[in-house]
Amino acid sequence: MSLKGKKSNKNKTAKKKSTNTFNFAHVLKKALVVFCFLGVIAVPVYAYMQNSKAEHDLSVVGNGLPTVVQVHDPGCRLCNRLKSNLGKVKGEFEGKIQFKTANILKQKGRDFAKKYKVPHVTLLFFDKKGERVNTIQGVTSSDVIKTNLQSLSNRR
Repeated sequence: MSLKGKKSNKNKTAKKKSTNTFNFAHVLKKALVVFCFLGVIAVPVYAYMQNSKAEHDLSVVGNGLPTVVQVHDPGCRLCNRLKSNLGKVKGEFEGKIQFKTANILKQKGRDFAKKYKVPHVTLLFFDKKGERVNTIQGVTSSDVIKTNLQSLSNRR
């Protein structure tokens, strides 16, 4: 074999060795991309779960802030309309009134509804001491809900 043929075989062998070696930096980069992707997904899921727990914490009724509790079935079209109407106006009262949900698909929500003898599609208004001061049953307009929220927030 000529000298030129031996050189080209050496180069091919060197290239094969370099592609077969373990590239730690490359694996680390891929792992970081995967972890970042998982973090982007995990953070909002965790935040949603924490917010959901707080939204359903009915033990806060009577803690010094007026409270509105919606007795709610997530699969109920009417409940979702009431929730939407409440959502349109409740932002004006954040910090003055706390808003909670008694999900009747969960035992705590069913117990809450039973305690106050109300069906789903209901809003219960509690003063800061936890005394029920008003009840709205059925789908209600945002304007009527807003009037009731103003009345609740003005109570001393």
